[in-house]
Amino acid sequence: GRFVVEAKIVNYNSIESIDTLASRFFYSREYISRSFRKYYNTPLSQYIMNKKLLLCQALLTSGESVENAAKQAGFSNMSSFVKIFKKHNGTIPSKYRADRIR
Repeated sequence: GRFVVEAKIVNYNSIESIDTLASRFFYSREYISRSFRKYYNTPLSQYIMNKKLLLCQALLTSGESVENAAKQAGFSNMSSFVKIFKKHNGTIPSKYRADRIR
């Protein structure tokens, strides 16, 4: 449906939750989740998180500070960002950054 097409142009860093996205497109949370999973074969929350983490990785690699990279990618809580980043990348953001900008 229309949601799936529009979802491609959304700034993922501005999405705090699926509820935020649902209200933006005037659909229910359940409809958005179901539709996204049907078309993309992955949960929407996981897709958004992966997009945010990819942005963080790119920013860190380009030399951006950990705090700015997290903020630009839409993470508002640094401790949860570090925990999520480490879970997905196997290292903390500052080490990831240091290893790539030498």
